[in-house]
Amino acid sequence: MTRTAGWSRRDFLRAGAALGGGALLAGCGASPSSGSALDAAREAGIITIGIANEAPYGFTRPDGTVTGEAVEVARAVFSSLGIPELRPVTVDFGELIPGLIFARQFDLITAGMFVTPSRCESIAFSVPDYTAPTAFLVPTGNPQGVRTFDDVRNRALRLAVLGGAVEYRYALDSGVPESQIQQLADQQALLIAVQDGRADCAALTNISLTNAVAGAPAHRSRSRPASSP
Repeated sequence: MTRTAGWSRRDFLRAGAALGGGALLAGCGASPSSGSALDAAREAGIITIGIANEAPYGFTRPDGTVTGEAVEVARAVFSSLGIPELRPVTVDFGELIPGLIFARQFDLITAGMFVTPSRCESIAFSVPDYTAPTAFLVPTGNPQGVRTFDDVRNRALRLAVLGGAVEYRYALDSGVPESQIQQLADQQALLIAVQDGRADCAALTNISLTNAVAGAPAHRSRSRPASSP
């Protein structure tokens, strides 16, 4: 079951592409680059993208095809700029920004990522293309009655979040002790943690959690989407 969080921070914008260093695009007030990175990609006919295997934003299908909302937007944009091929590099979500600005593993991030002031200090975002509320993944029936991060704090619940995602800071800002928070690698790990009873709930965008529940194997179908409060 997914349940949308009822609090004011849930409507932060998310952007599909983020760039660092010699940015190909500009966002968050950053200045446009000289274009050298774009010129190099045009000459090579290929650009390297970072994905976190988080459906439906950027992920690899069983047949090896890389797709997702952010990936397809990037594919359309760069094709129009004369760059026909995307080369994907998959890392954990929490490694996307370090992989872009420090390790230089890819030229840009193609993932659903909240635009926050701290992230804008390091990377430039594309123009946001949608919004997504934060939601909670809970066991069927929501036995703990989780609706907000305050519920997690007040009931001393074990919370799972995606490593590097904004929900970790949301929880801390709401007074949830760090000892109650588990940072996991991907949305599938969040789902399994809740279903196996290692976490009382998980927090991520409603889009990600609904997608994870819909794609769960039959033997793990105990959690189902539910309407928001």
